[in-house]
Amino acid sequence: MEDAGMNEPADFFVEDILPDWLDKVGLSATEKLLLQNLFINHCSMAELAEHYGISMSALKKRKARTLKKIRKQIQNDFMGKIE
Repeated sequence: MEDAGMNEPADFFVEDILPDWLDKVGLSATEKLLLQNLFINHCSMAELAEHYGISMSALKKRKARTLKKIRKQIQNDFMGKIE
């Protein structure tokens, strides 16, 4: 498996590519790195589970928790503007 930046600090790429509002979510470096590997480096879930030494189920939960944080922040931002 190629190591397409899987171990790079998330701040190296993600902050230059993802929108500024994502900083408000308060993601950890690990969560940012997961987003980077999934959506920027286009790594598969299977590759990442193997790389991190965790089960697919654990990786799916990690991804779901990270995306839930982002969705919650988006809802808070937009719902506050609508009301």
